[in-house]
Amino acid sequence: MSLLEDIEIKDTPLSPFVRLNSKNGSIEMSGRSVLSDSESFYKTIVEWIDEYLKSPCHHTTFTCKFDYYNNPCSKVLFTLFRKMERSICAPNRFEILWYFKDDDNDMLENGEEFKSIMKNTDFKLISY
Repeated sequence: MSLLEDIEIKDTPLSPFVRLNSKNGSIEMSGRSVLSDSESFYKTIVEWIDEYLKSPCHHTTFTCKFDYYNNPCSKVLFTLFRKMERSICAPNRFEILWYFKDDDNDMLENGEEFKSIMKNTDFKLISY
């Protein structure tokens, strides 16, 4: 198990809430991500996940509950999902919980697209 410092980033109108917890294998992102410079915002998160993957928990859960995100965020999510899927192998477990509002077909479709690509990951679509 990793001894990384946990990270919590408060949301803004342009950036998502982020919580990274190495002790319980929990990665959470929620809200909106419409940053013009997504790369600098997500740099710390990508670096934390790279370090976490050196010694992940037995069960890692990546929870996404976005209201909206732009294309640069989508690319970051895809990169993180693939990196984690390739790095977390049996007997360890990796799951993605993709939350979407009942009436938000865009977020449902985005989740379905990610799920179709992430064939070796337990990917759950959850409406609320």
